[in-house]
Parts: sequence; C-alpha cells; structure tokens
Amino acid sequence: MIDKAFVLEAAKLAGLELDEAAVPGVIANLERIAEFARLLEQVPLVAEDEAAPVWRP
Repeated sequence: MIDKAFVLEAAKLAGLELDEAAVPGVIANLERIAEFARLLEQVPLVAEDEAAPVWRP
C-alpha cells in the first residue's frame, strides 16, 4: 500500500527533501505507475519476445 509513511520513508532513503504538501501528489502518481505496471504484467510473453534496442513509433 502506498501511503504517507511509505512516501516519506522512500524520500528519506533516496536523500530527497519532500514538502508535506507534495505527498498527496506523489501518492497519486505512484498509484498511477503501479496500475500501469499491473496492466503490463498481464501481457503474455513468449520466449521469442525480446526488448527492442531502440523504440521507434
């Protein structure tokens, strides 16, 4: 769970000074990132799937 305590401890471990007013935004962004990760984890991969060295749209 991403909460205020997690954000403050992570910032401390990273050596970042984090204003209390920024905490809700950081929580929202981390939750958004976690949702993207959950979606990506649902994509099935096979042995032939490889990361491209350069992404081009």
